[in-house]
Amino acid sequence: MESGLEQKLLYLYLFDREFYLSNRRYLNSETFSHPLFRRSVQLVDAFYRKYGDVFNPSLYFDYARRDPQLQSFKEQINQLESIFKDGFTVTEAERKYITDNVVAIFRKKIAEDVLVQGADLVQENRIEDFLKLVNTKLAEPAESIQRMNLGKDYNAAICHLLDDGGERIPTSIPALDKLMEGGFGKKRLYIVMGGPGSGKSIFLTNMAHSAMIHGKKVLYYSLELSTDIVLLRMMSIVTGLGKGEIRSNPQLAQEKLEKHPMKGLFSFFEVIETYSMTAHQLAVDIDEYINVHDFVPDLIIVDYADLMEREHRYEREYVELEELCKRLRQIAMKHNCVMLTASQVNREGVTGGLAKNENVAGSYGKIKTADLVMSINQNDEERQNGKMRIAVTKNREYVSGRIVTVNMDYKSLRITGEEGASVGYINSGRKRKESPVEGMEWLTQS
Repeated sequence: MESGLEQKLLYLYLFDREFYLSNRRYLNSETFSHPLFRRSVQLVDAFYRKYGDVFNPSLYFDYARRDPQLQSFKEQINQLESIFKDGFTVTEAERKYITDNVVAIFRKKIAEDVLVQGADLVQENRIEDFLKLVNTKLAEPAESIQRMNLGKDYNAAICHLLDDGGERIPTSIPALDKLMEGGFGKKRLYIVMGGPGSGKSIFLTNMAHSAMIHGKKVLYYSLELSTDIVLLRMMSIVTGLGKGEIRSNPQLAQEKLEKHPMKGLFSFFEVIETYSMTAHQLAVDIDEYINVHDFVPDLIIVDYADLMEREHRYEREYVELEELCKRLRQIAMKHNCVMLTASQVNREGVTGGLAKNENVAGSYGKIKTADLVMSINQNDEERQNGKMRIAVTKNREYVSGRIVTVNMDYKSLRITGEEGASVGYINSGRKRKESPVEGMEWLTQS
């Protein structure tokens, strides 16, 4: 690539936000010939991940001069600054030319890679997997606003509802799945709440496992536990071995993992450990995974929302928490995926026997924002017998106010439910033996 064209391409990538977002999946540091240009691409990528925007010229050169990897390029940095500040412009015609011709080269390369990867899928008649591959690699980001007209689009809306039912992610707890019409639905925020040590993180890991074995990709953000602990828990759930057994006999764990019938899906579980992240930084990091790592999540788990950093836009903490959950839901809607997180409950929720919506810690706004809220409850007797109650305290679309009793295996950390298990009421605590409400007979069916 000639140097003049390379300079204009770098200028757009560094300072033009629209160009950057549209083409970051096609361009990388290897696109450029000069080491300064290559490092500049890495700098703007890191800057965008952290702050959600591209450089302005003065800020870029300040960054470049401070960067340890560019200390030997100070003369070239000064020259580039002189070029970019001395009436340097990229006309609209040049911008279109670069997009249509230069970027098109890299788009073509991506398309060729898709054809190579997709050839085997087509040969195996896995057409749906091939279409997903094409959409992941080549599709442009969806519009942030979706408009539909009842007179024109009712067929599309009905088809969407039918697809939504088929695309839900099962929890692998039959009675809970019935209450959720098949499991977790896309573009929704789910919150599981409980007291300290109630099993929130274990529940989240079980939901990740259920999604993974059903062929869904999971991004798991851990703000409390290390990636080692999360992966060890997942290995325990997958193999049925206790954590102590895995540590003392890793070879046995490896053998069980190698022989597992779902071994091919293990790469669908990605864990990110962070002790400091705002909702904005989370959104940027997810963009990075989708556009750069080609990992498009079906389920995003944040363990957990209360530990996320506040952006301090509001004076009151409860407003910050409500806005944080709104951002999480927006991420789910933007990426057409499920957002699942956890929250603490207050003291009354811990000691009262069953945590309800009013017991959520910090802000009731979290409950208002979520599409479904469930609480994890366990008394001493249930803990001794390996039982746990999951109460659906809010369900925006379907029935709420119900309790599902599940089994908790403390060795393997597996949470399971029995087919045909009865569903209780939150208010009375009685098992559902009387006649079901008209239209809700399916709750008692296996």
